Amino acid sequence: QPQRYTLLPFTNLSPYLLTPSPTVWTFTPTVHNDTYHLINPDTTTSLMGKSVLITAANKGIGCAAAISYARAGATPLILTSRTPNATAPTASLAAAASANRPPSTILQTTLDVTSPASLTSCLSEIRAAIIDLHVPHLDILINNAGFMGPEATLLDQDEDEYLATVDVNFTGTYRVTRAFLPMMLVQGGMKTVVFLRNGRRGGGAVLRGV
Repeated sequence: QPQRYTLLPFTNLSPYLLTPSPTVWTFTPTVHNDTYHLINPDTTTSLMGKSVLITAANKGIGCAAAISYARAGATPLILTSRTPNATAPTASLAAAASANRPPSTILQTTLDVTSPASLTSCLSEIRAAIIDLHVPHLDILINNAGFMGPEATLLDQDEDEYLATVDVNFTGTYRVTRAFLPMMLVQGGMKTVVFLRNGRRGGGAVLRGV
């Protein structure tokens, strides 16, 4: 059963707000822990003709995202990471086949979001590759690269790890989005930019014990 919340009536604002507040129910009556039919890329979602770029796509959430986009028919899939490997491309092609989709064209390249030089090189490589594929635009950008150091008090936190968190999660996301946005705006239509962050419990600097 959904939880129920009751809003208290406003008593010190304008007369228009003095009516009794309604009972509000949570708007998600069913919580899902896995893919369900309404968002199933095999049966409901088709991204045929959509180009997707994913950072940190070599493992974890990035790899899982690549697999889901391949199952939905997206192509090309542009997979970037600091250490590319065969895991995501192989799994993505298998996923497309299992969903009876045409095989995605997969472009894989190295990208360190903390390095402007790496980003410049990656951008040039991707731009040339997708032009060769006659797809001179980008539809979906998944900012998945993230970093979070171990839990520590503010006084004990390693400064390099703290700065790395900022550089990857914030500055790196800014760099990537700013670099690839022109490729997204070159053609009209719906564009999507997704930001994912490491939510692991215990990461970052805290004030406990200071």
